Amino acid sequence: MVRWHVTVTAVAIVLLSALAGCSARLPTATAVVPLRPGEVHPPTTLTMWSFHSGPEAESVERVLARLHRDHPWLTVRLAQGKSDFQVLQGIYSGDRPDIAVLASPDNVAKFCSTGAMPDLGRLAAEDGITLSKVVPPQVLNTASYQGKTCVLPWLTDAEGLFYNKTMFRRAGITRPPRTLAELEADAEKLTTYRPDRSIETAGFVPLSTFYHTNHMTWGPTFGASWYRPDGRSALADDPRWARGLAWQKHYIDSVGFEKLRRFTAEVGANSEYTPGNAFETGKVAMIMDGEWRVMYLDKESRVDYGTAPFPTLDESDYGSGQIGGTMISFPSNARDPAASWLAVKYLALDTGAMNEIADRLQNIPTTYESLKTAAYARTPANQAFVGILRHPRSAWKQVTPAGKVDLHLLGSFVERYESGQVPELGLGLRQLASDIDTQVTLR
Repeated sequence: MVRWHVTVTAVAIVLLSALAGCSARLPTATAVVPLRPGEVHPPTTLTMWSFHSGPEAESVERVLARLHRDHPWLTVRLAQGKSDFQVLQGIYSGDRPDIAVLASPDNVAKFCSTGAMPDLGRLAAEDGITLSKVVPPQVLNTASYQGKTCVLPWLTDAEGLFYNKTMFRRAGITRPPRTLAELEADAEKLTTYRPDRSIETAGFVPLSTFYHTNHMTWGPTFGASWYRPDGRSALADDPRWARGLAWQKHYIDSVGFEKLRRFTAEVGANSEYTPGNAFETGKVAMIMDGEWRVMYLDKESRVDYGTAPFPTLDESDYGSGQIGGTMISFPSNARDPAASWLAVKYLALDTGAMNEIADRLQNIPTTYESLKTAAYARTPANQAFVGILRHPRSAWKQVTPAGKVDLHLLGSFVERYESGQVPELGLGLRQLASDIDTQVTLR
């Protein structure tokens, strides 16, 4: 599943802008007539393009074998390591997949607004399926743009809090923090220093460049909106952005920016997905991370850990969080749209198939029934993430045809702000909002 980490470079923004800039509508689309129950279909082989590779791809192939078992006339071959950009280019060039898997919600708006993928909400209704009765609205929203659902969620991630229970007990902390103020207060109790006042163990690392802490500034933790109703950036208008970022900067300054930088360099800038992970080795007491960390901890670490929703700026938002994960659909100009729709419908909505892929990949299932029946959802450590998905305020940021350019611009801004390179937050946010509006306009 997706493990996002924003590293801002000019090259990254150029590539993202290239994807955003492909805005012409698909010139031809194929009518989709769903197969009727029991309808005979000749043997067919489809190709599915996906970002999955390695062991994750093997798990996907096992579920594709299940599809073939239940529909013997249909075989789906997996093409691994395909980016969203390659999928979009393939659809326009004619060298297109029959089924496509997107790594995240980032480019949903592009596929919907250009007609590159069909309206699956309408197609599902024609097939007797009411998507809102099968998929929770919070996660269905991540698959939609301007009322059109052109992809279906196929597992999702959620960002939550991992905390070291042993360190909590030693510090006399009886429950995980619920607000950002509590997070800072608890982290102060949990942080230890060497005689030279360098950090030995950190309660929490608030730097956006550390592991998944950058997700803390992506909106849900602050309860902040990315865009106004008129489609323009809300980063300068929604006061929760300024409140949240000011809290983060104050926290960093109270510990010391350089002191935190030295600590993160000490534990290793690239240690997140290694056995030297700072949380897994007891060097950090709390981290923000996705549900996949459970699998790493259970395999590689002896840390007595707990999971909970990540603290929020306002306690009224506690329990919510950032959600958003894999999407699945097929091109509007698919060669055999009826077969492609059957495969997409089966993989995303069939309870047995959803349970199997959730249990194999250890990501959160995205149907009501699988949230009740998948083994994944019944595991105690995973239940916090299931709860985050179910919270009515959980969300991914509003999607636009500009893709994730806005995330990269925000990431660059936050890095400069926390290091003291942004002298006035309000003015900086106004310029950032203007930059994002320009990119969204360019599409």
